[in-house]
Amino acid sequence: MFARFVRRQGSRPAWTAGEPIWQSHLPFAVRGWARYETVLNHHFAAEDVRSLCVFDEKALGTELQGHVRATHPAISGEHPPNGEYMEPARCCDALSAASESPPGPPAFQISPARGLRHFRHELAAYLDVFGLDAKKSEATVLAVHELVANALEHGGGEAEVRGWRMPDAVVIEVEDDGPGGIDRYAGDAAPSSIGLRGRGVFLARRLSDFLEFPPVERGTVARLYAMG
Repeated sequence: MFARFVRRQGSRPAWTAGEPIWQSHLPFAVRGWARYETVLNHHFAAEDVRSLCVFDEKALGTELQGHVRATHPAISGEHPPNGEYMEPARCCDALSAASESPPGPPAFQISPARGLRHFRHELAAYLDVFGLDAKKSEATVLAVHELVANALEHGGGEAEVRGWRMPDAVVIEVEDDGPGGIDRYAGDAAPSSIGLRGRGVFLARRLSDFLEFPPVERGTVARLYAMG
C-alpha cells in the first residue's frame, strides 16, 4: 500500500509519520520488527521518501533502543548522521545471524516424501495438538506448504520439516540440502503480477507472524513463527 502511495507521488516527495507499535518483546518478534524497519530503508532507498517514526524511549528498553538506532539514519535532537545506523544489508544479516533453533528436540519431524497433500494433513494434525486456532493453523499450513514446495523445487528435491511448541508460539523449520544462497530480501516485495512463479516466500511471509533464513553451512533453513 505504501509503495503504491509513493509511486502515485511521481516526482513529488513522499512524507509519512507514525508511531510503531511493539506488540511483543519476544526475541523473534523484536527481530521481525527491526527487520521490517531496515527492509523499508532498502526498498525506498532510491525514492524521495521521508518518514518520521515516534518512539517512547522509556518504554522501549535498551535492546529495542539499539534496534531503533540501527534502523534509523537520523535521530531527532542529535547531530546527524546517526553513527549507530546500519546499512540494510548488514542489518538484515546481523538479525538473521541472531536467530537460533528452539531449545531441546523438536516435537515433530515430518517429510513431504508421500506427497504435499498428505504432508499438509499431517502438519495440520500436529498444529491441532499444539492448540493453534483454526484460522492460524490454516495460514501456517499454507505458509509451510509454500516453503516446502520451494525447497523441493530448488533445494535438491528433498526437505525436512520439524516443529517445536514454545510457550508463546509454534516454531517450524524447513530445511533442504540444496545450493543455498537465498536472497536476504526474498519475499519482501510483491512479485510481478505476470505469471505465478516467485510467490512462495512472499506468501509464506504474509501467512506467518515472522519468517527468517538463518545462516547455515549447507543448504537453506527457513524458520517460521506462528504466535498463539
